[in-house]
Amino acid sequence: MTDKPAALPKLLVVEDDPGLQRQLRWAYEGYQILPASDRESAIALLRAEEPAVVTLDLGLPPIPTAPARGSRCSKPSSRSSPIPR
Repeated sequence: MTDKPAALPKLLVVEDDPGLQRQLRWAYEGYQILPASDRESAIALLRAEEPAVVTLDLGLPPIPTAPARGSRCSKPSSRSSPIPR
């Protein structure tokens, strides 16, 4: 009988700089990193993957807070994903 390894918690990293994405991947070893380089792919990953934590690049083109949170909250299971500022 083979034991399955424990699934790593998912971390959505929203960052458009590939170098910084690599650094964050290294810094967050122990998480399954879900990289997104723009808000559209971030929202799609948020809905599909239900990450445990989301990090946002505050330098990305502006996105109104309400639609971003509305996108997250439109799926009940994703409401608990913390979004650090």
